Amino acid sequence: MHAFLRGLISASIIAAIFAGAVIVLFPAPCAKPITYSIGDLDPRFKLPKETFLKDIALAERKWEEQIGKELFVYDPASKFTINLTYDERQATTDKAKAITQSLEKTSESREGLLQKYEDARNVYDVALRLYDKHSAQLNTDSVVFSATVERYNKEGGAPSEEYAKLQAEQARLAERSATLEAERIQLNGLASTVNKFADTEGKIVNTYNETVEKFNDEFSGDREFDQGEYTGNAITIYEFVKNNDLVVVLTHELGHALGIGHVQDPRAVMHYKVNEKNIQAKSLAADDISALMSQCKKGSWDVFYERLMNFTVRDILNTLFHL
Repeated sequence: MHAFLRGLISASIIAAIFAGAVIVLFPAPCAKPITYSIGDLDPRFKLPKETFLKDIALAERKWEEQIGKELFVYDPASKFTINLTYDERQATTDKAKAITQSLEKTSESREGLLQKYEDARNVYDVALRLYDKHSAQLNTDSVVFSATVERYNKEGGAPSEEYAKLQAEQARLAERSATLEAERIQLNGLASTVNKFADTEGKIVNTYNETVEKFNDEFSGDREFDQGEYTGNAITIYEFVKNNDLVVVLTHELGHALGIGHVQDPRAVMHYKVNEKNIQAKSLAADDISALMSQCKKGSWDVFYERLMNFTVRDILNTLFHL
């Protein structure tokens, strides 16, 4: 009987110790804030620590405002770190930025050139209408002059007074013809300018289209959410374009830190792929909120059971690390 009681007491003590260990090692999600510190901050990102902390705070708030409590707290002494690590992913993004800037400059050059083309074309069109008008008038007057000369020739010659008039008219027609030729030369020069602008614009368009095609081949399309990584004892961000992009990636990885997995809705920040819908989202989607609420309802034993069913060597190391 005493042995049975001793065994029962020992079992109770072991069970209590085990239960305490589960509560300590597998804390209930959302029970207390996750503390974090800033780890690696690669200077190639050109992001000040203060700005990084503000971006993390914005990402935190997306989760915290849904549940009305602090889920994350900055603590410089925390072993859980959030890092910015530069690798080939950010190098690729930087390359994409450079191409985008090149496209913007090309577009600006094209717009400026189009304005010059339009201005030159307008001048050419006015000059062409004047040339056509002057040419038609000269042709009409020349026909009348030729008919008058032919009539006087048939009559045996023009009277001296009329002959003088014909001489003067012939000189005026010659002068107008010379002026018209000058207009033609000027018109050809204007046409050459218009064509030069058109050719240059065409080359710019070809360059622009080739660059866009290259950009789309290399950088377009949805891809898996590999801009960041949560490893249990750290969050590491590898890539972002702008600060709002960084906030979305941080929000995604903080969601993993809360124990939230990927969801189905492409609009959700916890969707497994980066796309235009979730990278531009200003708030959490319904699937994100539902996953958060479900996670925060869990207790230590729920977490223990889930971890037990999916335990890996890395999980063991992470658990020991937190000790």
